[in-house]
Amino acid sequence: MIKPEDKEIIIAVIGTQYSPELANHLKKKKIRNAKGKFFSQESVRRFVCGYDENDAVEDAIIDYVVAKKVSKNEAQEKRSEKLRA
Repeated sequence: MIKPEDKEIIIAVIGTQYSPELANHLKKKKIRNAKGKFFSQESVRRFVCGYDENDAVEDAIIDYVVAKKVSKNEAQEKRSEKLRA
């Protein structure tokens, strides 16, 4: 289950409009619901808010957020290096 403090991190990294981005990521990873359809933005919101649980979905969301956070940090470091040069 994604906890409220995890949700805060997700919002800090992706922003408040996280559902479309995460739904698209789940679609690219070909993660589907029990009916074989891709998860909707509303479904993603329910996972992030902790209302619903699904280990595969939650793991994919967390992995995506971690990768995005690392990417942001690397970009920030590059900008800082340019300023110091």
